[in-house]
Amino acid sequence: MKLKVEVEHVVRTAPRGYGVAYHNFQRGIAICYPIPLNLLIGVLRRLYWRVMDGVKPARRERYEDRIISLTEEVLAQNKELRKLRTAVKEMRQESYTWGQLKDSIGYDPDWEEENKEK
Repeated sequence: MKLKVEVEHVVRTAPRGYGVAYHNFQRGIAICYPIPLNLLIGVLRRLYWRVMDGVKPARRERYEDRIISLTEEVLAQNKELRKLRTAVKEMRQESYTWGQLKDSIGYDPDWEEENKEK
């Protein structure tokens, strides 16, 4: 007598003395155990998945927080890009020199040296 039997949904029925504990819909089978065990295993499996569903929101919240922080970073970078674009447009219109442009946008030469290393 086997402890665990896999039964295809459409093709066969569970052997005598076995009951369906749970269904695996991805594989298209029913998992069967001897009759007193099938109820216990089915309940334990449902309980396990209920507990795991309670754990998932914490992980989801972490991902949402990370997405929000990345979005804020992108928005800040877009703001800087808009500032640079307007400065370049002004330079083209007023024929600024590169030095005058650096002064108008608050250019920091130390920032360039720090980012070359990265």
